[in-house]
Amino acid sequence: MSRGSAQRLFWCACRAGIALLPLMLAACATYHPRPLAHHSDLTTLAHLTASAQRLHGKGVREHAFHASRGLDMTDVVTLAVLNNPRLKADRLRLGIAHAQLLQAGLLPEPEVQAGFSHPTAGPPPLVNGYSAGLMEDLSAIITRHDRRAQARARGDKVRLDILWDEWQVAYKAQQLYIRIRAQAREMRVLGAWRHVCEKTYRSDLVALKHGELTTAQLAVDQARQEQASAHWWSLKRRQYKTWLALDALLGLQPGVEPKLAGKAKLPSWSAADFHKALMHMPERRPDLQALQAGYRSQEARVRQAILQQFPALSLGISRGQDTQNVQTIGFAIHLTLPLFGQAHARIAIARATRAYLHKSYQDRLDEAVNQVHELHGTSALLRAQLRKERARWASLRTMDRSNRQSFDDGMMDTADYLDTHAHAVAVHMKVITLEAQLRRAQSDLALLLGQAPCPNSTLPSGPTG
Repeated sequence: MSRGSAQRLFWCACRAGIALLPLMLAACATYHPRPLAHHSDLTTLAHLTASAQRLHGKGVREHAFHASRGLDMTDVVTLAVLNNPRLKADRLRLGIAHAQLLQAGLLPEPEVQAGFSHPTAGPPPLVNGYSAGLMEDLSAIITRHDRRAQARARGDKVRLDILWDEWQVAYKAQQLYIRIRAQAREMRVLGAWRHVCEKTYRSDLVALKHGELTTAQLAVDQARQEQASAHWWSLKRRQYKTWLALDALLGLQPGVEPKLAGKAKLPSWSAADFHKALMHMPERRPDLQALQAGYRSQEARVRQAILQQFPALSLGISRGQDTQNVQTIGFAIHLTLPLFGQAHARIAIARATRAYLHKSYQDRLDEAVNQVHELHGTSALLRAQLRKERARWASLRTMDRSNRQSFDDGMMDTADYLDTHAHAVAVHMKVITLEAQLRRAQSDLALLLGQAPCPNSTLPSGPTG
């Protein structure tokens, strides 16, 4: 190549680089500040939304609800998953995982080297010198498949972790729905008992003024009235805390108490269904699926570490001219020699991490099986106890009605009636408590067995692809 041709080629390359510079600058990202908020974004019931577009599961559809008619359990669960503030932040992690997968599939940027020298003294003929080169890391091509597999599995783990968080929020919403409905029933029972005690105490005060009642009898009825009132207020405080918990779960402003309707519909497990669900639990629970995805990611990391034990190779070409008009063209190879055991250390770390994840998954699986059996046994005990208490309540309810008639007819004194009625109220409260405990245990069991919350709702039904 002649001197003039080489110079023309060099300046053409420079002009091409200058021409492409605006395009490269246009592709660059720009910085825009995003300040933090200084106020809460909790909403009111009127602004709650149930848009299926904010879910990432397959087969998701729109769900319409009407707060004025009352929210059933499916409504509460759906709104909790869609509007929970923590889940809104959690779902943004999917964007990070997608960006990491994109990054894992990209090859390293090529390195361009260029230089220019102008002679100021020396024997003639003197010319301007230049050099240009292009270098690319070829070893990244070898590990690209495993990097992508690692990032893909890591993205699956993030997605499944988010799905498990959604399930936990959904089942927590179920628990709060069950608790609020039970507390409403308890408030009605205790409110009626409190009203009876207060009415009796006011009648006692009148009777005491007319000398028809002793102070000892008044003290007994006063203690009963104060105890009933204390129990009512204690339940009122617990109910208030439950409502606050539900408001927080739904992303509502504190103090909003949406109208609830319907009944808790929860699955009951026969012995055959229970053992079948237990056998398929690792395939249905998102948290166990997430651990499996994390293990797959580490498997790819082990393969990547093994491939990286070989010398890292970079290849490049170069073109240059010195100040004595000597023109050259050539190529360069860069090798990273594995002389000091760095590659073997990376392999050892990757294998040790894989062994840890393997054992951690087994521990989680064993723990899940133990929890499932414990809840299944607890549910059976609660069911048996509930049958017994319901039978007692049915008998006491009939007796209480008879005692009420006798009391109204003047054939039973106040103290005896209130004692028997108090016992009936206590058994009734126990039945309500046991029913709520059994429903909550069934809800927990369904979660641990990998039963999707509210299968007929708009929520994702389980781990996908």
